[in-house]
Amino acid sequence: MEYGGVIMTENSITIRFAILLGLLEGREPMPKDVGMAVSPEEFNTEVQRMEHEGIIANVKYARGAHDEVLVVFLKEAVVTPRGNAYIDELMKRYS
Repeated sequence: MEYGGVIMTENSITIRFAILLGLLEGREPMPKDVGMAVSPEEFNTEVQRMEHEGIIANVKYARGAHDEVLVVFLKEAVVTPRGNAYIDELMKRYS
């Protein structure tokens, strides 16, 4: 599946649903919330993509010596208006 020029895998969609649901419920989403085995790196990559696409905002990062993302912090993250439109589109596709 492709969204906004980004090719997404089945894992990507599942991770995004877990992140968006957590944020909408007012809690900090974690890799364990995805409901399947997801590496922290895969989770972090999807968070970065979502922020880059404007779906979520206010993400904080802990980075390593080579600027690689070690940990994402979603405590202050929010779903943007574009993110709400994205949720509507996903609901139409998967309901």
